[in-house]
Amino acid sequence: MAKQTIRDQNQRIIGYIDDFGLINDRQKATDARFNLLGHYDPHRNVTTDPRGGIVGRGNMLAALIDRANR
Repeated sequence: MAKQTIRDQNQRIIGYIDDFGLINDRQKATDARFNLLGHYDPHRNVTTDPRGGIVGRGNMLAALIDRANR
């Protein structure tokens, strides 16, 4: 997937979702200023916050970006 730009309804950039890891198997979410918001691990099917706390099951990175911009 590489880097995905997330935009709001006015087409302003509000964040990014990037692949990372040895084989690009994990993803991370950052806001528009590149502050880390969380990670998604597809092997565990879990989204975590920057400190490793579980946010939820499944890929919730777009929701983390949206919540950070409210």
